[in-house]
Amino acid sequence: MFNLGKLAELARDHSAAGRKSLICMLTDLFVSAGDDRDEQISLLFGDIVLKVLGQLEEETRIILSKRMCGEKDAPHELMVKLAQDTLVVAEPVLEQSPVLEDLVTIARTASMEHLGVNAGRETIDKSVTSVLVDRGDARVLSKVTENKGAHFADASFLTLVEKARTNTKIQAALIDRQDLTEEAAKALLPFLTEELKER
Repeated sequence: MFNLGKLAELARDHSAAGRKSLICMLTDLFVSAGDDRDEQISLLFGDIVLKVLGQLEEETRIILSKRMCGEKDAPHELMVKLAQDTLVVAEPVLEQSPVLEDLVTIARTASMEHLGVNAGRETIDKSVTSVLVDRGDARVLSKVTENKGAHFADASFLTLVEKARTNTKIQAALIDRQDLTEEAAKALLPFLTEELKER
């Protein structure tokens, strides 16, 4: 049962344990409201959490990230902040959040580890894969190329082919893609091993 007095008491407690309890209680309230919450509740929750986010220990931010990552009404600004946090905090949000619309912006400045998580999202649109292909290392490129939910612009396929010249793992992932353009397939052919050519 919701206790306003307890919430007010936690708000005055600036200790790490107090902040953790406050965030857990607020998150419980937010999540338990389900479809009954309106945009104002989401914004208010986001404002409160953003005000104390910098005071939270990593363990508490991980709990928050895991609890909020699947919420379709999660506060956008909060999800962006969590997505830009340390990898263990960011991972659930980067993998699952339906709220993140700025994946391109995040991918432009994110660490290689963050890009690797982005590359594993269930679906990735062309604008995001374009950044992943431009910035990613071999591990990120392999992961995004193997991801059947990733969509690629024609130019991204050509860039991938260029980067796959000496990387058989990326080459193999490219030839397994049903959406590989004819132009990219022709460009890839000279670099393939005999084994890959037969696939």
